[in-house]
Formats: sequence, structure tokens, C-alpha cells
Amino acid sequence: MNKKFEVSVLVVMCLFLLVGLSIFSVATAEHSKTWYFAEGYVSDEVVEWLLILNPSNDDAHTDVTLFYEDGIIKSFSKDIPAHSKGGVKLNDYADAGKAFGTRIESNQPIVAQLAHYEPAGCHGSIGSTELARTWYFGEGYVSSEVVEWLGILNPSNDDAHTTITLYYEDGRTEFFSKDIPAHSKGGVKLNDYADAGKAFGTRIDSDQPIVAQLAHYEPAGGHGSIGSTELAKTWYFGEGYVSGEVVEWLGILNPTNEDAHTTITLYYEDGRTEFFSKDIPARSKGGVKLNDYADAGKAFGTRIDSDQPIVIQLAHYEPAGGHGSIGAILKEVIPTPTPTPTLTPSPSPSPTPSPSPSPSPTLIPSPTPTPTPTPTSTITPTPSFTPTPTIAPTPSLSEIIDEELKKLPIGQIVFNPPENMTVGKEERIEVRITQNLTENLTEGLIGLGVPQIEKIKVSTFMNVRLTGDNFDIDRLFIDEEQIVGSDEFTQWAWDVTPLKSGVQVLHLFVAVWIVIDAAEGKRDYPVVDKQICVKVNHIDDNEKIPLWENHIVKAIISIIGMIIAGILVYTITQGPPKIFSKIAENIKEKIGKK
Repeated sequence: MNKKFEVSVLVVMCLFLLVGLSIFSVATAEHSKTWYFAEGYVSDEVVEWLLILNPSNDDAHTDVTLFYEDGIIKSFSKDIPAHSKGGVKLNDYADAGKAFGTRIESNQPIVAQLAHYEPAGCHGSIGSTELARTWYFGEGYVSSEVVEWLGILNPSNDDAHTTITLYYEDGRTEFFSKDIPAHSKGGVKLNDYADAGKAFGTRIDSDQPIVAQLAHYEPAGGHGSIGSTELAKTWYFGEGYVSGEVVEWLGILNPTNEDAHTTITLYYEDGRTEFFSKDIPARSKGGVKLNDYADAGKAFGTRIDSDQPIVIQLAHYEPAGGHGSIGAILKEVIPTPTPTPTLTPSPSPSPTPSPSPSPSPTLIPSPTPTPTPTPTSTITPTPSFTPTPTIAPTPSLSEIIDEELKKLPIGQIVFNPPENMTVGKEERIEVRITQNLTENLTEGLIGLGVPQIEKIKVSTFMNVRLTGDNFDIDRLFIDEEQIVGSDEFTQWAWDVTPLKSGVQVLHLFVAVWIVIDAAEGKRDYPVVDKQICVKVNHIDDNEKIPLWENHIVKAIISIIGMIIAGILVYTITQGPPKIFSKIAENIKEKIGKK
């Protein structure tokens, strides 16, 4: 057989082998694991440890990437042996005095946790295995002595435009914006935005996938936690303990439009259960001081059931330090236990004071009486009293807001979200708001969704936002805040591309401006807060799927490549099979005849 021809055949076979094996490696690359942390900082006084657990049977090779606020990226590697825990002191790698976020990528399934130590307080948190466009925190509080930082990591290739909403216990909401450059970590000092001395919950909406983490510092101790990417109706905490020196708070955020009725169950080590109820108004944050309900000095776990989707965070304070955490969501529904009949779900009684001896009849000395003059028959006329004018009480902030809302005119809003969308296919969604215009409000809409018209309160300045996980949302107007005229409509528009199939949720938020006074300035108050369900289909059957995007084709080529590889190995070691020799001779004869 011609040696050149044999070499050509082998080259072709090798090409098939390389193509098959490369596609097969792409199909298996998804088994690698990734973890994120949005908060990071080291200095001479601040130490951070990155703790990595590798419970698998193979050594884990990890690549750790640090994202700084100025866009600088640094990386290093760390190998964790099988069935081992590895520790990385970030002070040995990170720039001192510069905040950063962290990404850990591994070729084996791992678990990553961050521990932060400093004089102002210690905290730690498990990392996040996912990026999301919406994040929630149930606990928030700032004052002159209490500082909170919101860390946001944007590892994507595009700048992230985020909107941060604060929910207070009195039902008020405030929001502000923060842009995080691509491949960067951004920090928001919540003391610069939140009302001091008032508890709040937080929601972060972004047009890019991000990670959000909260760090809390105060004299009683610090705590921190990665946020939650979802709301749920049942939450769990495995740790709980209160005493005269130990205080625990449950922070509950209800961002929905309905009041949330929650039942909180405490599980003790002796098998007892106690429960109590707590209602959280719509679009509000509620706080539960567990010292008022739990037995002091006895460890417990906690379950919270709600009739509305909520998010819950636990904060623990004691002289030795503080800690906190977002709760856990179990995928398997567990029936609510029947509480012990002999226990009453009431707050723990205050300590009984020691009995004091019975007081003698005269504990306080009587004053020396003034001699009373002998009365005469003269009758002293009763003096007339001038009534003190009644001073009207200063109205509360919520009363001022209610009064200002009553003054706003009723206008109309039209929006056109589609009922069905397709993965990867862009759709236009528009919102129009007007004060007085009643005709032609839907004329000229580009989006294919059926227009929906509702009546809402309207102010001169309004803010409209559209957010949602598993969507790429491109805002077509520079500002979310626009002027709404009296005889025309104002329009907002977005190009929305679904990224994932199934029933997905878009969140439409509309707020009016309310001017309180010169000191308070303006506040944004929501008048529309809708969750819009959209059914997202897979790629249209009529659309041609590129050959290399088809997973079945990848698998077939991979199998063919491995078969050819086997034949190649057999040929090299044993010589070519007879059938291949006959095929080669036939081809050679045909070429010779020509």
C-alpha cells in the first residue's frame, strides 16, 4: 500500500478524533463549581480567611479571582486535597486598604465560606453559587454607632445599573441607584441613604447578573450575610439562643402588595415546640425580638411559615460577638408540627423581683402644715379660668404622605407585557403614563403584548422600572425619572430578551414624587408594584438550530470520535484491519484506472 496514502488516512482519522474529544470535553465542562463573595477587605487590623471544603474523592484545583472597585483583577490558585479543608488567608494575596469581591472556580464540587475579623466586629458568610438580577435582605439598621455596607460584585462584561429599594416598618419605601462597572466590586454605605434609627429591609435590582452581600458593624458585634435571590413562604434557622446578655432578632421583609401573616415555630432540644404569630404589612419590614418569646438559656431552631412570599434574616448579638445569616429554604415540604398542648405561645415572663418588706404606714415624712386662718363670712368669688388653647399634634411622616397622596390627581397607565416569549428572542415592552389624556393612549405601541390600562395616582415627576431574573433588559431611555405632562403621555420602553424557559416573572415598579418639606426633600412612593408572569418557550421549532449547538449532534460526534480513536490505536499496535486494506486497495485501483 502507498505509504503517503496510509498517512493521509491516519491524518483524517486523527482530525475526527480531535473534533470528537473536544466536543465531548465541552459537554462535561459544566461539572465545575463556582462560588462568589461580594464583600472583601484586608488591612493591618482586618484579617479575612477564605475557607474551602473539598468532600470529593479527587483533589480540587481552584482559581481565585479578586475584583477591585477600580476594575483591576488579580488571581491566584489553590489546591485542596480530596476529603480536606483548605484555608486561604486573603491578606497574603489582596491589596491592603482596597475593597474587593471574590470568585472561586474549581474543577471539583466544593463549598466556600468567608470569615472576617477586625476590632469593630467579626462576621462570616457562606458564598453564593449563582449570579442573579434581584437580591433581598431582611435585616437592616444604621445609626451614629451602627454602620452597614452593601457589597455588590459584577463579574460580567457589561456595567451593571442597579436600583436599591429600602422598605421601612411604617410602609414607606425609598430607592436610589448605583452603577457597578464591569468586572468590578462596588460598595454602598447604607448610612448615606437609610434613615438612622429605623429598621429596614433591602431589595437590589440589576440589569446584569450580580452578587450582593451585607456587612453590619456596631459596638455589640458585627455580622454579615450573602443575600437571598428568591422569596419563599417557609424559612428555617438551625441556630437560636437568647438570655439576659444574648439578643436575637428576626428581620422579615415583605416586598409584596399583600399583608403577610406569619407563624413562627420554635423547636427546643427536649422535643418541645412553641409558636406565635406576626403580621408584616405589605411592602414593609418587620422585626421580631426572639427574647420576647423564646425560653432564656435554652437552644432552639426556628421555622417561619407565611401566606405571602417573604425573605428572613437572623441577627445575633452577645458580648463575645455577633453573627447573622439569611435563612434556609428546604425544597421538600415538611408538615408544620403540632405544638405541645401544655405550652402557651406567649413571651417569656420577666424575672420575678425579690419581695420587699411591707412598708410602714408613713414612708414619706409629712410636711409641716401651714396655720390655717380662721374663716370669715366673706365669700371669695370663684375665679374664672381662661382655657388653654389646644395645640394640634405634629402629624407623623406617614400621615403627611397620606395627605399628599390624596392631593394627587388620578391618571392612567398603559403597559403591554407579552403573555408568551421565546428564549433568545427580543420583545419590546412599553409603559405610558398621562394625567388627563384619555384617547389614543395605545396608538403607536411597538410591542406585541396586549395593552393593559389602569388608573393610578400621578405626579409631575414619576419613576418607572422594569426588572426580572432570567431576562436581559435593555432600557431605551436614559432616565428612569421623567416629567409627566397634563395633556400628553410620557413613555418608558425596554427591549427584553428571555434567557431561560418556563414561567418567568417581570417586576414593574412605578413611583410618584412626594415633596415632604425643605428638610426631608422628596420621597418616591410606589403606586404600582406588579409581578408579571410570562411563559417563556424554548427556541421556535421553525428556527434553525446551528449544528454545533445541538447537544445530540455533539454526543454522536463524540461517540464516533472515540470509535475512530479505538480503531486508530488498534491500527498502530496490530496493523490496519483487513477490511481497511481492501477499501484502500479498491480506492487505489480506481485512482490508477483514471
